[in-house]
Amino acid sequence: MENIININSNRSLKTVPDLLNDISNHIEFNGHLSNHNKHAVVALARLSADINLINKFYFEYIECTTYGCGLEPPKISRHHITKQNWKEYLGKRTSYTSYYEFFKSEIEIHGLNRVLSEYLPHLLPGWVSSLTHAAIHLGWGLDIKNKCMITEGLAYLCFSFISCHPEKVLKEESEVFNSPINSFLNILDEIDKDPLQFKNYIDSILKKEEEENNFNFHPELKRSGTQLRIATVLKYGHPLIYSEQAWISNLSTEESWNELFYLTTLIYLHYSCNFVVLHLLTSLHALKEIAFYLNKEEEQECLKNYWIGMNCILFAMVTMPNKNEFNQLIDKYCNKFDDFSDNNISKYWKNIIESAYVEKEEHNPKMVYVLKKIWEESGYKTIYRIAANQFTTTPGLPESFKLMPNES
Repeated sequence: MENIININSNRSLKTVPDLLNDISNHIEFNGHLSNHNKHAVVALARLSADINLINKFYFEYIECTTYGCGLEPPKISRHHITKQNWKEYLGKRTSYTSYYEFFKSEIEIHGLNRVLSEYLPHLLPGWVSSLTHAAIHLGWGLDIKNKCMITEGLAYLCFSFISCHPEKVLKEESEVFNSPINSFLNILDEIDKDPLQFKNYIDSILKKEEEENNFNFHPELKRSGTQLRIATVLKYGHPLIYSEQAWISNLSTEESWNELFYLTTLIYLHYSCNFVVLHLLTSLHALKEIAFYLNKEEEQECLKNYWIGMNCILFAMVTMPNKNEFNQLIDKYCNKFDDFSDNNISKYWKNIIESAYVEKEEHNPKMVYVLKKIWEESGYKTIYRIAANQFTTTPGLPESFKLMPNES
């Protein structure tokens, strides 16, 4: 710990609320890369990291992120956001600072619960925006109950909003599946019937959007690669994504959240530490935190939005799991639980958490926090402990990043 203290010797230690209330950096940097600094603070705090270590991460991240560049100061807004025009600039990637001031004022006047109740139903269809980081920012702010971070999350959802189009879900007679896993296996079964047709469809819409720019995506998304692919699938969709899910209404919402955590963990293990898939876990935690402020009908809509967005993210990767292989993964972990009193299990978690403390890639402590939490809540299901030890790495930036960012 001595080295940590020395690094911060010229700066007084900040408390977790101090760090989360810091608004001296823009919500993105180097174009559209999301500022994850506060996410790391929440995760490390929830994992009981020493405040020296949290400060060390926070201030080092400001100077140099894992992408090799630092954070940026707040940007001057092009538009003044008001009650009358806030929807007009949704997804235009403009005026984030003004959106922040707008929601800050709304919360001061009306209170947090009323603001969340009024705006969340409009914003949740855009939870995938900015590779789920806007929803993560909001949900993890709600997790730690920090009003500044919550306000930033609402502003970021508006700034980057791209809908997953829940209105496309058609109520029609179809085979009823009693859980997210069975629904997902049905999707895999349909794709397995003609995987080349599936690949050709996804490739065709990606190429079509690249050539025709039908949806007039912000130029910064074209610089992205991954986010442009996901945005394209969100806009064009796929018939398999929009089947009504009976389990959303037949299961309790708590059962649905638990089943989705199990499914996304299986998917993460299948894709072996995939950086994009990891976001399905950390954003699922965020949406569950957000759902606490919704009524039952709105919470079911939240589950529907997650289901659609999750599949859009996976479809954008083009290669979906083979159904037989995925079933083998299910069988591997089915009904396996850890013995909480086993000292080896305690040591295993201790090692994972200590490894997370020193990670430069903040997605990993976030993943560890989420999976340890659900491990405890599930009665110590082995799969969550195993997945928590599968750390991801920061992906390299595509060639498109050699182009200058498009100012937002």
